[in-house]
Amino acid sequence: MDRSVFERTIRDFWSHLALGEPVFDEDDVIVLEVDDLDVALKPGDDDETLVVEMRVGQLCENDSVRRVELEKVLKLNFALSPARDTLTVCERDAGKPGVIFARGFYRTTRHDFEKLSDLVYDVISTFETLRVIIADDNAPVQFGNIAGRTRETSAGADFLILKP
Repeated sequence: MDRSVFERTIRDFWSHLALGEPVFDEDDVIVLEVDDLDVALKPGDDDETLVVEMRVGQLCENDSVRRVELEKVLKLNFALSPARDTLTVCERDAGKPGVIFARGFYRTTRHDFEKLSDLVYDVISTFETLRVIIADDNAPVQFGNIAGRTRETSAGADFLILKP
C-alpha cells in the first residue's frame, strides 16, 4: 500500500475518533488501544486495503492439541462469516507451529469511518472469542451464540475507550 494513502486514512480515522494526531513508525503499523487491548492497523497488499488485526497467540506444539485448536479456528470462521467482516488466520512463525490472528480488511476507498470503527469492534470481539475457545479445551464453538453477537448501541451499552 502506498504510504500516503495509509497515512491519510489513519489520520482521517483518528480525526473521526477525536484522538488527535497519530504517531507513525517506519514499520507502517499503528496501534490503537481499545479498552487496554492493542489493535494493529497496517497497510494491506494493495493501495486500497487497510488490515486491522490482533495477535491471539501461538498454536500448541503438541500435534493433537494443535489439531483441536485449528478445528476450533475453522469452526469459528464458519460461524462468523454471516455476522462479521473478520476472519481468523494462522501464519507460520519461524519453525514454530504457527500464530493465530483475528483479522479484518477495510477498503480505503470507502471513507466510511463508522464501518472502520465497526470493523475494529468485530476484530476485538473475534479476538476475545478466540481466546476463550482456545484456552478452554471444553469450550465448544457454538454457532448461534457467536453469529448472533452484535454491537450494543443503546443508551445502556458498554462503551469502548479509544486511546492513540
